[in-house]
Amino acid sequence: MVFDDVNRQGVYYIRNYLVNLATETEFCRLFNKNNILKLFINYGRLNRTDFLKLPINIFEVLINNVIFSVLSGNPGTQLDISLSQAEFLQSCFSQQKPMETSLRVDEAFAKIIADLQITGTKLRNYLVCYKRLFYPRLLNAIKNDSLLNLIVTEANEEPETGSITFQTGIKMDELSFDMLIEHIMAKSDIQDKIALIVSNVHSIEDFMDLFQADCLYSDEFKLLFDALGDMELAILGKVVFFDELRDEHLDLFSSSLSKKQFDKEWQSQYCRFIQNLNKDRMKTIEGLMLKISNQTEW
Repeated sequence: MVFDDVNRQGVYYIRNYLVNLATETEFCRLFNKNNILKLFINYGRLNRTDFLKLPINIFEVLINNVIFSVLSGNPGTQLDISLSQAEFLQSCFSQQKPMETSLRVDEAFAKIIADLQITGTKLRNYLVCYKRLFYPRLLNAIKNDSLLNLIVTEANEEPETGSITFQTGIKMDELSFDMLIEHIMAKSDIQDKIALIVSNVHSIEDFMDLFQADCLYSDEFKLLFDALGDMELAILGKVVFFDELRDEHLDLFSSSLSKKQFDKEWQSQYCRFIQNLNKDRMKTIEGLMLKISNQTEW
């Protein structure tokens, strides 16, 4: 148990233990069993041991990772957090004042409760108590540059096609975004750059700001577009082919598009990327662009 009151004895100790166990179990049941298993497989990998043989408090591992996942911009239902997200989070916290960190932790707990639809008073109060325990641990980890020791990260994987999904309401704050751009520009390896973007950029607004920051060059755009799904590519296409969609004469297969002059490099790279896709996928993306366009008042 996270809260084990050793001052209680006999039947009172057992009763308190069982109540806390039931509360922690209630929280754990809010997550998919396969996702929990994946988390503990990664836990064993990072600790180089068989997690089945360790006396682990499942609730504590889950709640910690959910907190850090939310702090990284993920929904409160997601346990996963990538290494690049964790490293970026560590960098952000190292430059924040304790008051700012406290505010972010409060917001993270509020989002977890909302996203998991936790309405029971007992579990909500338990999470409030855990927040008081978690916050000083977080500050100590930041101070000692050991935040990564608190986070169970996923195994490194190449970004897959469609691994970026635009979501509403999770635009990065200005400080976090500026720090992300600095990290991206400091990376010499293209895959590292893309991994940072995939892990941290989740909204169309941040994507557009990213393009304006001029932190990607030539072939790097292709790798980034490869990580986008059809809907996300269509949303970007609405920006790139604004005039064609407004005038209702968009044709991705037209050779004239390849000759079009664009104001921004990312737009030229996007057009080239789209026209190099297979015909079926081009048709799908064009159809999505038209659908989005029809829902827009010009």
